[in-house]
Amino acid sequence: MAAASRVLRQEVAARIQSLATDADPAFAIDPHGVLRWRGGAVGHLAAGDRLLSPRIDPLSGGLVEGEAREKIRQRLQAFVRSEIGRRLAPLFAAQALPLGSVGRGLVFQLVGELGCVPRAKVSDQIKSLEARDRIALTRLGLRFGTESVYFEPMQRIGSARFRALLWAVHHQRPSLARLSRRYLSKVIEIDPALPISFYSAIGLRVLSGLALRPEKLERIASTARRLARSGPFTVGDELAAILGVERRVLRRLLATLGYRAVFLAGEERFIGARRSQRHTVKSRCRQPPTSEGHPFAKLLELNLA
Repeated sequence: MAAASRVLRQEVAARIQSLATDADPAFAIDPHGVLRWRGGAVGHLAAGDRLLSPRIDPLSGGLVEGEAREKIRQRLQAFVRSEIGRRLAPLFAAQALPLGSVGRGLVFQLVGELGCVPRAKVSDQIKSLEARDRIALTRLGLRFGTESVYFEPMQRIGSARFRALLWAVHHQRPSLARLSRRYLSKVIEIDPALPISFYSAIGLRVLSGLALRPEKLERIASTARRLARSGPFTVGDELAAILGVERRVLRRLLATLGYRAVFLAGEERFIGARRSQRHTVKSRCRQPPTSEGHPFAKLLELNLA
């Protein structure tokens, strides 16, 4: 028995050493926050002090305690930090650019709100942004829309699912592994059971109780501007279907964007508000603040070097 126990301990020690020196591709985080090494579960994510700094809990066992367990934890921690940097690469790449003061201020706001801010909120910075800085940020996938300024690569489903997982771990909620491409493509009615921070975490714009992808908001706003050039326009089922939203939701979004409903010959039509009025409406849209309570505010302090 003693000899068998000794052999077993030697084998465990060898595996721990192999895990500690293995490269990142050997590790993975599954949709439920379980950390895996070469397919096997070796730990899990747990809520830490900050959303982007989850705690790592290695799986316990009679032969893996003390120094050995800490060695596993440190290697898993290094992998998780590296994975966060990889999954949120546009933000960290933007921070590393040699930008002017205006560009750095814009990036600061983008990082604080996880890569997507209302255009009206940063309009002054955009007007003053140096051409070379704009080009550099565009090459990283930053899109300067009329309604939002956002990193397009972070709108991918894999990125959204990863951020949803980090959010769920931090708030100690069940994993949102069911988050689908179809769900993210819709205009979503805010669920009272979920804080606004969840929708921000998965990369959606939040306006008057609705959440939607910034590119969908751009399409709706662009269509409305085009129609408004010809005068008051109607919101019918056909237009709603083309834009991929329900008619009632489209009417609500148009009102949020500053369009006013009027009745002409007994028919509801929309007309564009003056620019000053439109910006006032947008500034009232509920957006997650960049503060201590915002789940990604501490991203500014995260050092992944």
